[in-house]
Amino acid sequence: MKSIIIAAIMCLGFSAPALAQSLYSEINKTATVTTLLDLQSVRQDNMSKQARDRTVLRGTPATHATAWMHQVYKKPMVDEGKSFNLVKTLLEFDCNGERLHTKNVVAMLNKKIVESATPAQLAKMQWTQISPGTGGEKMLNIACGTAQGQAELGDEFLSGLAALAEAQKAQTAAEDKKYQAYLRTPAGRQEHAKEEAARAKEEAARTERLRQADALRASQLRDMHKYDHTTVDGVEMERIDVVRRCGVGLQGVIMAGRCLEPAPSQ
Repeated sequence: MKSIIIAAIMCLGFSAPALAQSLYSEINKTATVTTLLDLQSVRQDNMSKQARDRTVLRGTPATHATAWMHQVYKKPMVDEGKSFNLVKTLLEFDCNGERLHTKNVVAMLNKKIVESATPAQLAKMQWTQISPGTGGEKMLNIACGTAQGQAELGDEFLSGLAALAEAQKAQTAAEDKKYQAYLRTPAGRQEHAKEEAARAKEEAARTERLRQADALRASQLRDMHKYDHTTVDGVEMERIDVVRRCGVGLQGVIMAGRCLEPAPSQ
């Protein structure tokens, strides 16, 4: 994993070509590896909570930001006996100080994680000053939302998001259509019946829990009412009103529902 981390850091010093893609911005490309910045992963400290749930790269420049860098290898690489063809690095950017810091590194092979940086390795990672004209500077500009970064992306990023939304919508519709077709098969009907039975069982259990909670609440209210109320001279009243009516303490005040005269002082 150490060699993977070193390779991830070294790529940040390469000069950046003037090329931007829709959902990933190409930072560097060699014969063996292409370095990309995942635009959808960008999170800025001045985003609202709602904005952090989606990607917002325009507006007031941030002071700090994070983003995932992807290194896509043309052929699988081997590190300590483990093969990988993608390294994802979570970077934190100090926008004003023009520095970056590695927060996480994950090596993957065909979308499966094969290795990740340990907490001890990440604890040793320090802030690195970004040199002008490098891939690190390009990523900082994009992640931090500087004028240079916004100019780098232009309208292509927004159109890319629109295209992604349409693609996801089409994929969802296709998956739903496939699932509906599956439900028409014997196996699909059987699975659907099991799911419906499980949902009905859970709903019945939920209804029973609510009924028991309501019954307990009603019992508690009756107990409170019984404790706080009593009948004096044929009138139900709160205990505090009994004190006012009979003019003495609660102990020994009422006998057969009537006020008693206070005991004479000894």
